[in-house]
Amino acid sequence: MATSLRLDRISKRYGEDLAVDSVSLEVGTGKFVTLLGPSGSGKTTLLMMIAGFVQPSAGRIFAGTQDITALPPERREFGMVFQGYALFPNMTVAENLAFPLRLRRVAAVAREVARMLDIVRLPGLGGRYPRELSGGQQQRVALARALIFNPKVLLLDEPLSALDKRLRAGLQEELRDLHQRLGTTFVFVTHDQDEALSMSDEVVIINHGRIVQQGTPKALYNCPETRFVADFLGRSNFIEGRVEALSGERLAYHAGGHRFAQEMRSGTAGIAPGAGVLIGLRPEKIVLTAAEPANDANRLAGEVASVSYEGADYHVRVATPIGSIQVAVPAGHGGMEPVGGARLWLSWDPAASVVLRDEG
Repeated sequence: MATSLRLDRISKRYGEDLAVDSVSLEVGTGKFVTLLGPSGSGKTTLLMMIAGFVQPSAGRIFAGTQDITALPPERREFGMVFQGYALFPNMTVAENLAFPLRLRRVAAVAREVARMLDIVRLPGLGGRYPRELSGGQQQRVALARALIFNPKVLLLDEPLSALDKRLRAGLQEELRDLHQRLGTTFVFVTHDQDEALSMSDEVVIINHGRIVQQGTPKALYNCPETRFVADFLGRSNFIEGRVEALSGERLAYHAGGHRFAQEMRSGTAGIAPGAGVLIGLRPEKIVLTAAEPANDANRLAGEVASVSYEGADYHVRVATPIGSIQVAVPAGHGGMEPVGGARLWLSWDPAASVVLRDEG
């Protein structure tokens, strides 16, 4: 696959603060890639260096095979959508869209403006001013202005964070659809895990200025490599144990006086009997039953400490000999409705959990 964008050991230092630390990354042409991380992780600084608004302290940036590290933003041919829309308040919607075309002396400006308004589903609103539009409409105008000159890459800096939950969900769907229709390479920055998982072809998780893991949303969620990634992407339980034995494709470990089995994966390399081990287990991969399970699954008795109803699921906390365990129980359809104080059994398949590194 062709590469739209390549970062080669990019760093950015502000005095003693290393905001971005030797990041290398390739973004395939036409892909939707999300930079995800907590506040202060360096993801926005990285995006600003890609855009050309911030110069890296070290490393190089390539668009295709061209080194663009020293090029100013206007010569990179990248579109940019900011968190606060950044529309010109004294210009109409049509004038805002026409602005980048006039800078590039593009012909048939009116036709291109009308075409782009149709693409973002705002036909007939070209004569309005930004103040006359809703937040969602303003964001569509910002998208249209960034896309109207057919940029090589579209950069988006948390563009949906100022919107309410329902409107944000609708625009997420529209943004995915727009990406599929246009085939433009998107590089999207967010701190919202659900947003990243639902929209992206690939997610790049950043913490302390470094890439800690990258991959498809499904791979990252199901196979996190570190405690940080497992905790940052949704809920997770962490079991600290000690390895008892390695046998074939399974790892046996003890925790809280109980013996459990773990399917062997790449994360178990270097683990030996007697060593400490950290296990990550998603709440939805645990089964709650009133009777002790009779199958070969890991099992543990516990008492329900708290229950919260969250629409599709009950979020249940169970006190066990290995600590408090979170369990997601589907609501409705005649399933179990957990009650505080109930004595229940937890069970999970050895393949449901993962071995983690305690870092990130």
